[in-house]
Amino acid sequence: MKKKKQAISEIISLLRPGRVGFFVFLFSAFCLVFSIMASGCAKCMLMRSEYYDMTGQVFAPKAADAEIPIYEAGRQIDCPYTEIGVVKVVAQPKTGRQEIEEELRKRARLAGADALIDMNFQEDKENKAWFCGRLMSTRHNAAAAARAIIFTDGDSHGTTTP
Repeated sequence: MKKKKQAISEIISLLRPGRVGFFVFLFSAFCLVFSIMASGCAKCMLMRSEYYDMTGQVFAPKAADAEIPIYEAGRQIDCPYTEIGVVKVVAQPKTGRQEIEEELRKRARLAGADALIDMNFQEDKENKAWFCGRLMSTRHNAAAAARAIIFTDGDSHGTTTP
């Protein structure tokens, strides 16, 4: 009982007007730490795309309105091409497939690709991001990946067979 009264009196002594600055400092530190943790969540909030170069060469980017065909996995291309890299997109759970494909095309244009092949679209089954996935309602991500190619015969849209 005596320890309990002593603990209560210590807490009350901390709340005296002279100690308010200390609590403001603690609250500010808590807010700073929380905002840093929350900013790590930005990677799972919107759409993110990446290009992985496989050749070590730099190709001129395509025009913003250049058509970049996407060939699903399993489709064969009947004209010669060279693979230059891989494009990946990760987006929010309810992002539409068309939006993801447009982001793939945008990244491929920047890389100088003529087309994307072996495109795979999937929805992640588990989000392992510490703050977003485990503490904040575990949301799944939509993802797509495709191989970026350039046509080697000058034809920008080779024919395909199913």
